[in-house]
Amino acid sequence: MPVLEFFGLIFEWHDPKFELVNAKRGYSLEEIVSVFDDDYSITQEDTRENFGEQRLLTTGMSSQFRLITVSWVERGDTVRIITAFSPSKQQERLYHARHKQNNRRIRKS
Repeated sequence: MPVLEFFGLIFEWHDPKFELVNAKRGYSLEEIVSVFDDDYSITQEDTRENFGEQRLLTTGMSSQFRLITVSWVERGDTVRIITAFSPSKQQERLYHARHKQNNRRIRKS
């Protein structure tokens, strides 16, 4: 199981799912974890279906300058990555709107 410690948290990703996403989309665990370091990232509850646990979606810019949405769940001090994919058009719009809004605030200061 790929495991990485970052920000004092442990990030893990189940082997078969990691291998599938890595092969299909080319995302490494390091790149996925870097999304959580984006100051403009947006995290929302994943309400696409009832998963039996609270899943979250974080959309942010990765260290490879790719906009990625990460599905994940927090279990104690561990962040369990469920999957990662390109954001929907709505997630993209929300991300860029937030980024633009924050840039306006910085320019006014």
